[in-house]
Amino acid sequence: MGLIYPETPIVGVGGVVLKGDAILLVKRGQAPSKGFWGVPGGCLELGEGLKEGVAREILEECGIEVEVGDLFDVFENLVYDEKRKVQFHYIILDYYARHVSGELRAGSDADDCKYIPIKEAWDYPVTPGVREILKRLQLKGNEC
Repeated sequence: MGLIYPETPIVGVGGVVLKGDAILLVKRGQAPSKGFWGVPGGCLELGEGLKEGVAREILEECGIEVEVGDLFDVFENLVYDEKRKVQFHYIILDYYARHVSGELRAGSDADDCKYIPIKEAWDYPVTPGVREILKRLQLKGNEC
């Protein structure tokens, strides 16, 4: 099944990794959010557990190992083309994750990755999902 014009929704996973008052974001290198900053994540692989997928995606995109915690939230990314045909449809489960080891480095499908202070992240071109994450973190007082 292709990621573009899929036949069914695709399960995605992501990690909300906090360090002090900063959140780990990656600059997307591929569609559908190329050039925008988002939480590290991607498609769940067949036979892979949700938390396993989060850890793998963060390692691939950012070069760090994480301990995956509780579910943060569930998001939907539904994108239509100009003919109103579904171009992308992801159901994304974001989990809290804690940086355990490794140095940040952008992986193959990320143009950049870094910890960005939550207050400054609003000024970046972020995905709609990140805007929701930032709102929820501020409401929770940035506690995880």
